[in-house]
Amino acid sequence: MRRTLAASVATILLLGLQIGRGPALAQNARTSPRGLPVESKTREVGSGAVVGVVVDYRTHRPIAGAVVVISPQRRADMSPVDGSGAQTTVTGAEGSFAVTNLGPSFGPLSFGGVRYADPEFVAVHPPRGSGYAAFHGIVDVAPGTESSMKRIALVAPSAGDYRWLARVNGLRARFGKPPLHFDSGLIVAAQHWANYMASRGIYRHHCPTALAGCQTARKYEIAGGMLLSGQNIAARQPPATWRAFEAGVNAEIGNCPAGDWQTCPYTSDTGHLINLLSASHWIGLAVAVDGKSFDARTYGATMDYFDEELF
Repeated sequence: MRRTLAASVATILLLGLQIGRGPALAQNARTSPRGLPVESKTREVGSGAVVGVVVDYRTHRPIAGAVVVISPQRRADMSPVDGSGAQTTVTGAEGSFAVTNLGPSFGPLSFGGVRYADPEFVAVHPPRGSGYAAFHGIVDVAPGTESSMKRIALVAPSAGDYRWLARVNGLRARFGKPPLHFDSGLIVAAQHWANYMASRGIYRHHCPTALAGCQTARKYEIAGGMLLSGQNIAARQPPATWRAFEAGVNAEIGNCPAGDWQTCPYTSDTGHLINLLSASHWIGLAVAVDGKSFDARTYGATMDYFDEELF
């Protein structure tokens, strides 16, 4: 179940959330429609093709041996496909790939304010044992054209990241929800926005109008060919940990009538939990420490910023 904020989003951004005792904690939630647009350029090349390169997020080195799967998008809700009609290839020594002879898919579609003429689902599975998280998304490829994807960056989550993910999935298991898995695109988008909040001392889902060149997590996802996700953010006085963040999310069930999250109103006191339980497949988690405070008078000179991207 996906919820939208509509008119309530401004209220959520202004309120924040104080949870528990000790150092102050603020949390915000945002939902988004599913879908992944990718910037593309086209030229006539036959029945349709996708070309690109897969690299390491931190070193930018090419990743050979990654399996790239391009499948026709056959559902109107931009959810993953069943793999029917998929084309598969493996990245070469330079991390490059090309998938040709793509047929038509379910289109045209409009999602998240973006129109897709002929969307194809993209999955990049890392080499076995490499430690990288997979990548998933949508690329728009009309028959008879070539879509040249930007570089697809894969991330290797740390042991601490997997402990954080285990806590998230433990919370989901309490409500009968299956586990989420890391997605490299969502991790990169989460780190981008956590870093931006920390560097600028802002705490919100959207860019302040006065900040030129600001790129929200959603815009970053669109530009980088990533999943368009829901988002939970938090800011806490250092030293902070994700455990406090997730404890705050867990506590929100107490704000739902009869403890039922599925009929719970979407508010600043319930939205994080609803986002976390509504996600179906993938997650990106990130933290930026010792950033500028968005409210030094109330919270102190520095803050740690957390971002949770959910699909």
